[in-house]
Amino acid sequence: MGWEEILTDAETPEKASPDMVKPNILVVDDEPLICSTISKYLALEGYTVVSAADATEGLMIYKQSKPSIIFTDIRMPGMSGLELLGEIRKDDKETEIVVMTGHGDMDSAIKALKLRASDFILKPIDFEVILLTIERAAERIALREKVKQYTADLETLIAQIKTSKNYLEAVFQNSPNAMITCDLKGRIRTWNARAEEITGYSASEVAGKTMEQLLRLDNTLLEMNTQSEGQKTLDSSVSQILTKDRQLRFINRNVSHITGEDGKSIGIVESFIDLTEQIKSERLLEKRYMQVQTINDISKMVSSENDLTSLSNYVLNTLYKTFFESSLLSLFFEEKPLNTLVLKAFDGKGKEALVNKIKPGKKYPADKGIPWRVFRTGKALIVDNVPASTDFFRGTLSDAASVFAFPIRSKKRIYGVLNIENTERIKLDDSDRFMLETISEFMGISAERIHLLDKITQQNRLLEKQADDLRSALRKVKSQNKTIESQNKRLIQDLRKAGEFQKSLLPEKLPQYKNVHFAASYLPSSQLGGDIYDIFDIDEELIGIILADASGHGVAAAMLSAMFKMTLQKYAVEILDPAQVMAKLNSDFCQVLQMGEFFTAFYAILERKTGQFIYSNAAHPRPLLYNYASGEITELDTEGFLLGVMEENISYEQQKITLSDNSRLVIYTDGVNEAADKKGKMYGDDRVRVRLLERAAEKPEAYLNALQADLKKHTGSDIFEDDVTVIVMDFKLP
Repeated sequence: MGWEEILTDAETPEKASPDMVKPNILVVDDEPLICSTISKYLALEGYTVVSAADATEGLMIYKQSKPSIIFTDIRMPGMSGLELLGEIRKDDKETEIVVMTGHGDMDSAIKALKLRASDFILKPIDFEVILLTIERAAERIALREKVKQYTADLETLIAQIKTSKNYLEAVFQNSPNAMITCDLKGRIRTWNARAEEITGYSASEVAGKTMEQLLRLDNTLLEMNTQSEGQKTLDSSVSQILTKDRQLRFINRNVSHITGEDGKSIGIVESFIDLTEQIKSERLLEKRYMQVQTINDISKMVSSENDLTSLSNYVLNTLYKTFFESSLLSLFFEEKPLNTLVLKAFDGKGKEALVNKIKPGKKYPADKGIPWRVFRTGKALIVDNVPASTDFFRGTLSDAASVFAFPIRSKKRIYGVLNIENTERIKLDDSDRFMLETISEFMGISAERIHLLDKITQQNRLLEKQADDLRSALRKVKSQNKTIESQNKRLIQDLRKAGEFQKSLLPEKLPQYKNVHFAASYLPSSQLGGDIYDIFDIDEELIGIILADASGHGVAAAMLSAMFKMTLQKYAVEILDPAQVMAKLNSDFCQVLQMGEFFTAFYAILERKTGQFIYSNAAHPRPLLYNYASGEITELDTEGFLLGVMEENISYEQQKITLSDNSRLVIYTDGVNEAADKKGKMYGDDRVRVRLLERAAEKPEAYLNALQADLKKHTGSDIFEDDVTVIVMDFKLP
């Protein structure tokens, strides 16, 4: 369906003959795989092939063997293919030279054609294209050989014509070229079989007529009635003729006068050969040159133009003026909402009438005509015969005879359609299709790039607005900086005081006895913690040992630690039963602690002389007792709930043991066994036991240093999430 009315309403080259002698071929390419593959393929096709690894070697082989056809890559190290072409063309205008280049190197292909390359093919190599190229080259070589043979035959004929009329007739009738004789007025007397084959006229049909009357020549080679006696003229010209079946063909005419023994002109002999296929080939090459140049020009425009409308107008105008003078060209692109095609630009025949009816930007109704079919399927559509098509509807270009449309795509997305309506029944060859597909692909790439640029522009505007909002917010933040800095200083001072206060709750120096040695380490966490420990004399023989851990962190945990120490001091001297002390502490804490606040604790009383050890545990990690004599470790545990959580039905168990001579007791908070590495794996009680066994022979201080180093290695940090507190007691009987 013709888009303009919808918007208003709402041949293969002739093959070489089988008996044609196959030319020898030289392949020049610095890529061994490509060179070898092409050579082997052509050899299998019956051609004699030699190869060269670079242009220098190729030039040397050319000078030695003079191949009929040369295939050469353009880009090679050292001498390039273009330089090789230039060297050969200095003295040799006939050798067929075909250059090979990549799709993205059109500039080099154009330079090669300007240096009179016979043809070019694009990489990656298509073997069918190679064979077709060789056949075209072989036809041109054969044609040149015919011309040379004709010249030789003509010279022989002229030399012998004076001595043998019969020989002349024999040459005429058996010549591979069209041969005729005329009287001095140009009227045809003899007409050989080849002339009949080319023109379609028999000898009886042409007798007595002139070439101009018979074939409608577009030029006259000799003025027959003005030739003076004794004049000898030899000339050559390319003419168009119209054959008997009304086909237009091109011939190369050679004419000379025949003189008698007295030197006077007695008639005219003319020979001509059919150049139609050669001229078609030359015009095809010229067309391909123009196609490559057009692709190159449009690619440069695509890379620099950011306005899709301007680019569309340029592309259509270029195609119209260069190739499609009898066509109406249009470009449609999808716009929001999606699935809507919009006419972006049009140019060509019928444009003037269309301008008054349709403006660019007009929406193209969905599901109508050829453009929509191509857009939906993503496949090109070639309509050689419009009357037979159900998709086309006649519009402004009422005499459209053929239509072809190509999808404009980039990657998997289709952006639009290139639509061309022709007043002639045009048939696209491979080079036409390649050009239009390439240009459509360029347009797709450009549409995608422009779409991304628009998106980036919109995002930049959004980012600019966000930046303005951020700058406004920063101004507000800056206006509050002084207040925040003041509050931070005050908070830091408060935390520093709280930390100093917490440290003041810990003993500055541990008491030491003849048979009992104490050591302790305290590593505060990254936040203010709640661990507290103490070792104190109850009387001359009894020693109190306490290690507790308040829930949470920060100032609140530090205050809980202070409260624990003051409350413990109230009961520790009066009550010599650790379980009762725990019960008293729990009762008092239940009255004052808030929800979520609690303590874990281990409290013990040691009688120095006897080694009697009484202890009670309130949900605290179990201390480890190591016996040097047996080498065994015992966990000290009693039943006991958290302190300060609940009072009803809560009791605490008490255990009494006698320490053996030479024992070591290790008491620690959960900051030790629950210290985790980066993967969340905890240090664990087993590691504490292993380190105790490994370091049992060392002094308590050395053991503590080793345990701290192992904790830092495990966590990968010098700062811990919770306070790390450890008490070590070495006991010997007096």
